[in-house]
Amino acid sequence: MLTGPMCFLTALASVQNWGAHHPLQIILCTMQLYGLVWFTLQPVFSDTGVAGHFSSDPTLFWLIAFGANAPWGIFPTILLFTSVYEVSNKMAAK
Repeated sequence: MLTGPMCFLTALASVQNWGAHHPLQIILCTMQLYGLVWFTLQPVFSDTGVAGHFSSDPTLFWLIAFGANAPWGIFPTILLFTSVYEVSNKMAAK
């Protein structure tokens, strides 16, 4: 509910070169990675077990739960580190 408008605001801040671009991107990427971790780990620790979520085959479960969701963690991680690097450089320059 909050992520969609925040994605739009962060994209607008990036295009318009606002000063808040990197802080917004840090918050947004952290939200994305936090949600990804909870979405991926929830079937592992739930009461219904692994078989109740994706597949009763453990190999297929790991392929779906982690393999299919792993790419969703690549770009937010890159953007997060980029923004943290930029913010830390700007803070060190002052």
